[in-house]
Formats: sequence, C-alpha cells, structure tokens
Amino acid sequence: MSLELLAAGLVLGTAYRPEDAVRSAADLLAEGLDSEGLVQLACLPTDVRLIDGDEVAVLIRVAFDELGLRVPSAEASGWTMARWIATAMMEGVLPPGEGAGRLWGLSRECGDAEELVEMLQLHDAWESSVGADRVAIEAEMLGFAPSVITAADRYLAANRTSLRKPL
Repeated sequence: MSLELLAAGLVLGTAYRPEDAVRSAADLLAEGLDSEGLVQLACLPTDVRLIDGDEVAVLIRVAFDELGLRVPSAEASGWTMARWIATAMMEGVLPPGEGAGRLWGLSRECGDAEELVEMLQLHDAWESSVGADRVAIEAEMLGFAPSVITAADRYLAANRTSLRKPL
C-alpha cells in the first residue's frame, strides 16, 4: 500500500474502509516510513466492529502533517482508489461484484469515465443475475478490470502531482 492510497482513502471517505487504512499504515511502517501518527494508526484494531473511522481520519491527517505531505484532489484520489480496487479484483483479494460496486461509487470523482460506467452496467447485470449467469458476468468484470487500471494510469500520469508540500 502506498501513501497515495492512504491519502485517497482520507479524501474519499467511504470508498476506503478504515481497517484498510490501519493495514496500510502498518505496511508503510514496515517499509521504513516513520511518523508517530502512522504508529498510532497502525496500532488501531482492524475489526470493523471496534474501529473508529473518525479517529482513523484524524490520524491520517496527523501522519501527513508530520511527514510534510499534502492531501491530493478528489479526482486524483478517485483514480488512485479505482486502480487499487481493479487490481484487488484481478488478484482475487476483492470479489468482482463487490469491486464493481465500489468502482461505481467512484464514478463521480473520476469524471464519469466510460470505464467506470461500463463497470456500473456490469454490476447492474450482476445484481439481477443468478447462478451461471452471475459467474459469467463476474468473468466479464475481471476481464474489464485491466481497462480500469489503464484509465487510472493514464489519468495519474497526465496529472502527476507530488504529495510533498512545496517548501
């Protein structure tokens, strides 16, 4: 997990689960990044019944301030998150139906990109299907996930901004 993903979660709120932010903080600490806010965030419970989303958001902001980082725009955050979701779907970490639903939730932040609209259409078909039809639609979702990644990479490359605050 990256700082960009942690920041995207903060900006987007509901698109990134607080327990994911706690895991991201632990990963970043293991990679050698160090701040008191990250340590406190990594020490929070990952059980969804015990975690406080507001506390997570505060600690992310604290960590960013300590590290001299700025929070990205909603659009950059949306594409960062869309890339992560599509990758998680392809890696089997996130079920296709859930991933497509989460991608649909990002469409506004991503400028209603056609790749996310396509995933919305697949999600709608998936919700009204059963059995073999549902499995076939999940395969289509997985087949389309690389298009979402390509669109995210294209946006992020064209709009690359540093998280570092200007001096």
